[in-house]
Amino acid sequence: MLLGPLGIVLGMPFPLGLRLIGKEAGPLAPWAWGINGFFTVIGSVSAVILGMAFGFTVVLATAAVCYSLAGVVIAFRPSVSPLSEKQRTAIDLEG
Repeated sequence: MLLGPLGIVLGMPFPLGLRLIGKEAGPLAPWAWGINGFFTVIGSVSAVILGMAFGFTVVLATAAVCYSLAGVVIAFRPSVSPLSEKQRTAIDLEG
């Protein structure tokens, strides 16, 4: 019961970011999955190394910084579309 809320908060940046990428830059969604997979492996290995070298408190602090950075990036992202203005206008007229 104590870890549930924390798990929900820590689990939200990726699905939220993927939803935003799907809306604003759909073709980049597979890249987002690949980058997530890469950093999942790197993150777990890094957490073990940091934990052994510096302790679990440093691992938690590093995770807090990473998740905070992800939140800031999502909150202040530029609204960029991979489509040109002409393509967006054509899609709007068709739909």
